[in-house]
Amino acid sequence: MFDNLRLSFLANYEENTPLADEDPETEKTTGYTFRLAHMRQLTRKLSRTLSYEYTRENSNFHENGAKEKHLVIYAFTYDF
Repeated sequence: MFDNLRLSFLANYEENTPLADEDPETEKTTGYTFRLAHMRQLTRKLSRTLSYEYTRENSNFHENGAKEKHLVIYAFTYDF
């Protein structure tokens, strides 16, 4: 029923400490990405993809809160 539907989720955590400073502050970054995509074969060589991606990144260095990004892609692919 959902052969052409793809769902993915990615979570990551990262710590970065500069080596040059004597008393460095460690940056702690947490990120999440969620992606949902649907692909449909229109003809033997032409396919259509519709996808949505949500990304959220938070860091102790971000002054205005977490960064969020919403991305929608509508694409056609032609195989030669």
